[in-house]
Amino acid sequence: MSESLSIMRRVIRIGERSMGVTLPREWLNLLGIDLGSLVKISIIGNSIVISPVSEETTIIRELSVDTKDLDTPDKISKIIIASYLEGLDRIVSQGDRIVIRRAFNEIFSKLPGIVLFESGKELEFRVTVDENIMNIESITKTLTNSSLMMFDLLNKYLETKDKSYLEQLFILDDDLDRLHFMGIRLIKKTLALSPSDAGDLLIAIKSLEHVGDSLDRSARMLQRISIDEKCASVASEILKLTRAYYEESLDVYHKRDFLKAIQLLNNRQSYMDSLIDLLTKSTCSNELLGFLHEALNIISIAAEISELTVSRFVREKITKKTSKSE
Repeated sequence: MSESLSIMRRVIRIGERSMGVTLPREWLNLLGIDLGSLVKISIIGNSIVISPVSEETTIIRELSVDTKDLDTPDKISKIIIASYLEGLDRIVSQGDRIVIRRAFNEIFSKLPGIVLFESGKELEFRVTVDENIMNIESITKTLTNSSLMMFDLLNKYLETKDKSYLEQLFILDDDLDRLHFMGIRLIKKTLALSPSDAGDLLIAIKSLEHVGDSLDRSARMLQRISIDEKCASVASEILKLTRAYYEESLDVYHKRDFLKAIQLLNNRQSYMDSLIDLLTKSTCSNELLGFLHEALNIISIAAEISELTVSRFVREKITKKTSKSE
């Protein structure tokens, strides 16, 4: 269907133990569904999606690329990532195999389910993940928990100077990248989401991934420099305050607590001022200036998550009225 359609239906009882809803005949005709047709029923987020299933053929969405037009691994890898995010199932590549394989080496660890197949003169990038078993909510919660674990690992390093904690953090950041790509792909392939909900989810997933990037950069800065116990203590206080604001923003987002979200937005500047004060009142400005920059960046990202909570509340409260011109 070229446009989004919606209706209201009441759930009715069918038999002793089942319930159901009726579907308009014209909708079924548009989708080629009739009595006895096979359909797929999926739970995606808070939505139930019913999709027609062809027992004979499966539609494969694909793209063809040639190294004559895309002559470097970087160009091809960018196209592959974009194709993955757009929900394509296959990218057929022709031309210089060395360039194509180098492109694959750049992205295979980032994109869940992507593999490279030989097929005669062509190399095929295929996406083998099954989005039907994925769930947007589980992806966002995993991203949330992983980013909070990164805070814990960074704090453990500041307490112990044990670099194994940083190595664990870097691995977690790679996991965040993969989940981020999978989440965006799944959102773009989920027709049941409204444009507003899809937009919010994209921003939320991007925000969680950006927080991971900030923590990754903070860890790499600490890995390159040597700080004394006093500066490590200042860094821990900055991290603690940053995490508090970030975790509260996540909490109000998942609980849909718009009043707390507004309060957090009002408190954003005071949190930022407190972080700046922690550093300027110490003797660690040179060592921790970059660390402070990333902390302030995380506060800004967390505020965007709180803004999503308020925007969602407004959408849910909108009422439509028809006014007659006098």
